[in-house]
Order: sequence, then C-alpha cells, then structure tokens
Amino acid sequence: MATLLCLVIVAAIGQHEWYHYLDGRARSNISVDQSWAIRIGTYLAFVFKVCLVAAVGIAFTQGFWYSVRRHAIRVEGLDAMLGVLSNPFKFLKKDLLFTTTHLMILAIISWILPLTAVLSPGSLTGYTPSGRRFLIIVVSRPVTTDQVRDVPSIGALDSDVGFVSIGTVGTYLGATQQLRRVAARVLTSGQTITWPSPCGSNCTYTISFPGPAYQCSDLDSLPSNVVLGTAKPAGNGYPNNTVEPFNYIAAGRFQLGPVWQFSPDLQGLWIIRRPVPRNITTQCRLYEATYTTQVNYSDNIQSLNTSVSYGDQILGSAADGYHDVYPASLITPRSWTLMNMFSIAEAVGEVLSGYVTQSSSYGGYNFVDTMIAISDLATPYPFNFTFAANFPQKIEQLLINTTLSVIYFLDNPPITQIVTENASMPAVNTSVAAITVSFNPQYSYSATTLWEIYGIALGVAFLAVLAGGYMLP
Repeated sequence: MATLLCLVIVAAIGQHEWYHYLDGRARSNISVDQSWAIRIGTYLAFVFKVCLVAAVGIAFTQGFWYSVRRHAIRVEGLDAMLGVLSNPFKFLKKDLLFTTTHLMILAIISWILPLTAVLSPGSLTGYTPSGRRFLIIVVSRPVTTDQVRDVPSIGALDSDVGFVSIGTVGTYLGATQQLRRVAARVLTSGQTITWPSPCGSNCTYTISFPGPAYQCSDLDSLPSNVVLGTAKPAGNGYPNNTVEPFNYIAAGRFQLGPVWQFSPDLQGLWIIRRPVPRNITTQCRLYEATYTTQVNYSDNIQSLNTSVSYGDQILGSAADGYHDVYPASLITPRSWTLMNMFSIAEAVGEVLSGYVTQSSSYGGYNFVDTMIAISDLATPYPFNFTFAANFPQKIEQLLINTTLSVIYFLDNPPITQIVTENASMPAVNTSVAAITVSFNPQYSYSATTLWEIYGIALGVAFLAVLAGGYMLP
C-alpha cells in the first residue's frame, strides 16, 4: 500500500510538471504533437487513478479479513463484502451496512476515486485552429505588439475640401450636400460613421487633428434681439419666417447679413424647446478645437473615446473668407480652415434648424425643415416632446460625431463646389503607433485546479491506507 501511494505521488508530480512545461506555449513550440501532449497527460492521470484505487483496494482486503476474524457474518454478507468492489448493488446488503461499516466506506472511496482521471485533465486548456475537431477546451491568450500603421484621420482642412457651397459674387451658401448627408446620417443613427480597421480585428491607436466643437449651455430665455426661423437672412439681416408662439421646438443659426456684426455672445446655434411647463433655450457657441481620439477595435467592432481641447471661438465672419476673392487660390489657408470648420457646424445646424408645431387639438405635429424628431435628441408624444436629459451635451456630441465621420470622405472623395478648383481630401492616412492584439492558440495550465482534485484524492487515500495498515494481521 505504501509503495502504491508513492507511485501515486510520483504520477501526480509528473502530470504537474508536464502541464507546467506546456503552459503558455503555442502548439508549434512544443516537442510533441498536440494529440500526444494530451495523451501523455491522460496517461499520467490514469496511472494516478490505477495506483490510488489499487492501494485502497488492498486496504479493503485487509479490512475484509479483519472483519471476518472478529464477527459472525452470514454467507450472504460475505458475498456482499467480496463483490461490492465490482457490483454496486451489494451496498444494499444489511451486513455490509451495519456490521462492516468501515468496509462500506472503503468501497465507496474505491468507486469515487476513478473520477480523478476524468477531472484532472481539465486543468490544461487550449484549442486547435481548424475549429472542427476540438481536443481540449477552447482558450486563447492575447499577444500584444506595437507597430506603426497608416490609419485614417482628419486632415488640416486648410484648403478647399469640398465642404463649402459658394453662390454668386462669392457669397457663402452653407455646407455642401455631401457634407449635409453625412450630418444627417450621424443625426439619424445617433453614432459616428465607422471605418474599417487598418490594423487588424483587435487593435488600438490614437489620432489627433483639428476640428470644430460646440460649447452648449441652457439659458433661462432667448435674448430679445435674437429671432429664430427657417429662412436664410433677408434684406434686413433677420430671418423672414419667425417662430410661431405655440411651437414645441425651434432651432436656427443667428446671423445678420454677410458681415456677422452681432456680439460673439449671440452667435452660434440656438434651440428653443418646450418641455411642459416652460421653455428652455440652449445656445451652442462654435470653437476651434483639437481632437484626441482613441480608436479601439474589438473583434472588428469599433469604439471611440474622444477628448476635445477648445481654442478660439469661430464667428460667423468665417463664412466671408471667399467673399470678393478671385481666384480661389488666393484664399489663405487660415480662411479655408475657418470656413471648413464652420461648414461642418453648419451641416449640423441645417439638419436641426426649423420648427415643430402642434397640428391640431387632437394631437400630432407639423415638422418644418428640422430632422430632430428622427434623432435620439427628442421623442414626440401627443401634446408634448420628451427631450434627452443631457440635451446640451448631446448637441456637443453630435458635432463631435459628425466631425469624426468626415473620415467617410477618404473612401468617398468630395466634389468641389468652386469652378476651376480641385477639392483636396478632408481625410488622410497618417502614421501612428498602433497596439495590435492577436490571440494565438496556446496551452494554459491551472495548477490550482489539478491539485484541488489530487489533493482531496490523496488525503482520502492516505486515510484509507492508514486504516488498512491498522487492520493488517
């Protein structure tokens, strides 16, 4: 019994050392084929089980002779004692249960211990790449590498990038239709237009670029000299279609003629919304900003984390950068930068601008120009609108998402709006350090799992061997 117990310990240590050798190694980095790696571990587990059960079996035999020398046992009881290791129905005999309880316990141990050969190989995991024939449980370990990759980003925006729509005598007509479509997609989907991963299905990189950004805040009321509506500035500089008094929401950009003479404090995007019982006015001022965006791909699913550093306020006078300048090549890069950033914000403002009114006393709404009802900014209910709790931050994020979505033009080049000029690309490829995570097939060994199983088995078997030694003649 002592010799078998020593062999059990040797087999357990051997299996531990073999699994420890495999731990963290790829299939291609071990000296044997994967099938043999599993067979060796299973063989050692089988040796452990056989020797353990044999040691307990000898202890059971000693217990049998110990009992028959000291107790009067019927022939039926003797038959149960001799056959219980091979026939579990012998446990039902009364003599075995009441006269030789210690033998029944040893028999139960002999029946349970073989489970160690089933459970212990589970401490080693791994997988075959074919995905068809699994030899062991599927587990992958991430391997991280740093590489320089060309990734999509926003360009300098200091030239004509197809964002500016120009009318006669150099008048600014707003954002181009292509840019407005991008803003509308972002508004209706509630998220950035994604782009394919340039660095694999699992990677992370950070890009930095200039862009426009809003700073929005809620005010108690709309200033008396600000009038909102859906039309472009009329001859006196004011929109010629003002908001009706029973509106539920109105949005517009405040501007006065071609020179934008009003105070910077009054410029930007204004939104009046009426959640019962009062109006709330939101003003969003436009600023130059520096974007820092961490792009992460997990199983080819993109997630973005963007921080914005604000610079100078962009005034409406930025729209006059082309006015009376000919040819367009004479426009300075600084003017182009401001016009392009202003146009991105205008694209957002144009899909929001307009108003909503109640259509009748029975409910329903009239929507004029604005697309806000098909966004996640507001939800129309009969006789009322429900707005997002963080409405100002939602507007800020809308412009951020629209700016990031300009990367869409990398695969869909913009069309110039200025005759004799060629549009540059608003999105470019830039080289950055990318962290790529690959999941290589490797073995993973849990020593805790193995020794929890073997420790319990060894402890129980050791007690059984002590009992067998005590019952030696």
